[in-house]
Amino acid sequence: MTGRAGVERDNEELRRCVEFATAIESDCADRVEPIEGGTAVLTPSLPLVWSRNYVLFERPGIDPGQMAEICERVLGALGLGHRAVHLSDPAEGERLVPEFERLGWETDRDLYMALRSRPAQPAVPGPEVSRQGLPAELVRELSRENEFLAQQPEPLEEVVEQLLERERRRGEATGDRWYVAELEGRPAATATLLARAGVGQIEMVNTLESARKRGLARAVLLAAIEDSLGEGNEITFLIADAEDWPRGWYERLGFAGLGVMTRFRKRA
Repeated sequence: MTGRAGVERDNEELRRCVEFATAIESDCADRVEPIEGGTAVLTPSLPLVWSRNYVLFERPGIDPGQMAEICERVLGALGLGHRAVHLSDPAEGERLVPEFERLGWETDRDLYMALRSRPAQPAVPGPEVSRQGLPAELVRELSRENEFLAQQPEPLEEVVEQLLERERRRGEATGDRWYVAELEGRPAATATLLARAGVGQIEMVNTLESARKRGLARAVLLAAIEDSLGEGNEITFLIADAEDWPRGWYERLGFAGLGVMTRFRKRA
């Protein structure tokens, strides 16, 4: 599908995917509160998980300085060590990047990617994949290897445990399924599938450093794709860093970009 019809389809699917992801975050939060021009998603029980504590602005035209003040008031009242602003409109988010960066905020760009073609199965059978519940110890290991987390001032193990609890809560809200591939008998790669109302999101595609370049990530991703398609989901999507290399890998496996959602963050 090309031209105007293709753009309209991408925009509609982006809207559904963003609504899906936002609804799950809200369902897993301790509470959701209205704020001027939007919503605060708050989980003070997981203070180190930035993706569960943020303000979402849904009304365009709000001054970035005002957004920052609202965020400071709401997240500061909880004693959180970070500030996070999300925008519901892609164009508005990108427009505000220079202004937020002048205020000292960092920018994250999330590329929403939808499956456009079913990836071919490898000619030689890949690693075996098991379907199971949350593989807690493997998720801990993967979090410990995350370079961004390792550079943060908070105690790493506290962050790791709160991220694991985030996954537990998300599983309770969506009935997630995990896909695990092993290397020499040791769990080494994961993916998870979240689904509801005709939309499937693939998350947590990751491999231990010592097990990379052996086809494990591809195997778990293909298994999640097959299950999403087999369940009849109208949209199968994932979220990639718009400025990092995995987006190209996902493109080679049949995903295409729908649009970029912009977030802003900084330390308190």
